Amino acid sequence: MSDLIEGSIPPIEVSLDLIRMKRNELLSNCDFVLMPDYPLTNDKLSEWRIYRQALRDIITTIDTSSLVIVVEETGEIDIGGFTWPTPPT
Repeated sequence: MSDLIEGSIPPIEVSLDLIRMKRNELLSNCDFVLMPDYPLTNDKLSEWRIYRQALRDIITTIDTSSLVIVVEETGEIDIGGFTWPTPPT
């Protein structure tokens, strides 16, 4: 993915890889809620499981024709054209 340049539009395979990377980061950021000793009610635990499943399913549920991936001047990659699942509060 190092061949991406500012303003470029990557091929769909690269776009999906970028989404997978972000998805994996989001999953990793909330792994702690599934620890057996983490204090959650059963209802909240269920909400987190639903959120995490929605993240896992993201590649199969998005409309790839509406994806917008932009490489910013800073090198950051902006992924848009769909809505990420909302984590429980």
